[in-house]
Amino acid sequence: MKKRILLGVTGSIAAYKSLYLLRLLQDRDFDLNVILTSSATKFVTPLSFEALLRKKVFVEFLDEYPAGNDHVDLASSHDIMVIAPATAKTISSLAIARPENFLLATALALPPHKVTIVPAMEDGFWNHPAMQENITKLREYGYHVMEPEVGRLASGKVGAGRMPDPEEVIEFIIDVLTPKTKHSFTAIVTAGPTREFIDPVRFISNSASGKTGVLVARELAFRGNKVILVAGPGVPPIKHRLIKRIDVISAQEMFEAVRESWHNSEVFIGSAAVSDYTPVEKKKSKIKKVDDSLILELKRTPDILKWVGENKRKEQIVVGFALETDLSPEEAYKKLLRKNVDLGVYNQLSEEFNPFGSSNNNVVMLTRKEFKTYKNVSKEELARILADYIESLK
Repeated sequence: MKKRILLGVTGSIAAYKSLYLLRLLQDRDFDLNVILTSSATKFVTPLSFEALLRKKVFVEFLDEYPAGNDHVDLASSHDIMVIAPATAKTISSLAIARPENFLLATALALPPHKVTIVPAMEDGFWNHPAMQENITKLREYGYHVMEPEVGRLASGKVGAGRMPDPEEVIEFIIDVLTPKTKHSFTAIVTAGPTREFIDPVRFISNSASGKTGVLVARELAFRGNKVILVAGPGVPPIKHRLIKRIDVISAQEMFEAVRESWHNSEVFIGSAAVSDYTPVEKKKSKIKKVDDSLILELKRTPDILKWVGENKRKEQIVVGFALETDLSPEEAYKKLLRKNVDLGVYNQLSEEFNPFGSSNNNVVMLTRKEFKTYKNVSKEELARILADYIESLK
């Protein structure tokens, strides 16, 4: 069932960002309504929102809307209200429960945990002790308040108070809407490739993007779990208060980062494509083209998944990814079981499908009870499926 979001827009120069935010919310298939304050209409017109929304927006009490669309009914018919941008005046009025316009009356008709606030103001306002006291008060009441960015403000100054970009606001909204894990935990997620250098400029690696690992870390954090993301080179950035990122390059560095954190974690998810071999010797200078052929002597890298399985306590959960070209799911699972894995995620690389860099995936979830196939699922959906499996094992 679609989530219903009520977007509130107040009188800030940042109100133009809310048009893009509306479009992004529509792309996510949310059911939407919009309230503008009178001040907001001086920056953006109701018609601009109505053109995207394809229906009337709300501005004042007693506007020409069907009977029953008062602030109480409007509030109760939505899963969440997002006020973006929220001015200093709007935030101060919420903190003292002062319903001085239709937007505020609607927000106050909702329980605080159903209201998300995205501040936008000058840095002097944001840093004022009274404003910080109001922000603290709202958070204590249960409101979800996003931190503003540091950047160029309407005055031309650079400081804290800038409304975050709509993409970041979307992430915050999804975080708020995601049901939380009943008993939260700490998870290590490895992501992306590793690089094993031959000389200062050349290395052995693979084309893993790290997208799956990042989305798994994101989903677990959205559910209220702490995540240690051990990221190889080129892994996309991610910002979340519950995610600690450790950047590594080689398989040895990834192993050391995992080993250091494993005993204080409850879940390990090995989604990284770790190099199995590394050069015995890394040349100190660039190898010159001298002969027609070059022989490299390689040695095994640490088997991170095997080490984690061998050092697993009874209550810890280990998830292993298996990317294969020849092995069947059954054969891959036997291989994972030897490493004491609780849950396997099987990928098969073929001429028809290459999961590296793709937005979608074909996987088989491998457990002692069943093998379940998921075809052409988005990596975002795969992250949700994997998080559900982990919660079922806790």
